[in-house]
Amino acid sequence: TQGDAKELTGEKRLKVFREMRRTDPIIGALIMAVKMIVRTVPWDPADPEGAEEGDTAVADAKTFLKSNMVDMSHPWAEFIDDSLDAVWAGFSALEIVFKQRLGYNPGSVTINRGTPEDPQTETVELASSDYDDGRIGWRKIAYRDPTGVSRWDIDKHGGVNGYYHRVEGQEEVYIPISKIILFRASRDGNDPNGYS
Repeated sequence: TQGDAKELTGEKRLKVFREMRRTDPIIGALIMAVKMIVRTVPWDPADPEGAEEGDTAVADAKTFLKSNMVDMSHPWAEFIDDSLDAVWAGFSALEIVFKQRLGYNPGSVTINRGTPEDPQTETVELASSDYDDGRIGWRKIAYRDPTGVSRWDIDKHGGVNGYYHRVEGQEEVYIPISKIILFRASRDGNDPNGYS
């Protein structure tokens, strides 16, 4: 009913939609059909508008982009599938995680997460790469469950600065817009939630 629909807002709305997707066979099948169709689309970078034939800078950029698409810790098709959560949730906000491309098993680094006065060091394994060119590439485009978005950080002009994400039992984490790829099923003004 219309009264029930008014109560479906925010996190509650997303949890209800997720449950419907998981338990209603018709809704689940429709969403799966959309995902399977989109996953079959070939994903080849196109030349930008106005690019001249034989432009080596464009060719190099396309080659680099393709190399990133196949050098992640998960397949490109999985990223496409994750982005399509926008079909049921209205949006999908994925996090870009970078790595330096240093070949296979590049070792580890020690990071100080404290201060010079109170060092709190941690050893972190560096991500492997099929490339050893030293460039910065994508380690992964990490899935972030839409139901975990607790709130958006919106500036005074309506622009998205980032969002706060919470996984059950863990602390809330801020993800800045510079690390987000935001997909919306349909726009509703500049509302990052979109609508489905």
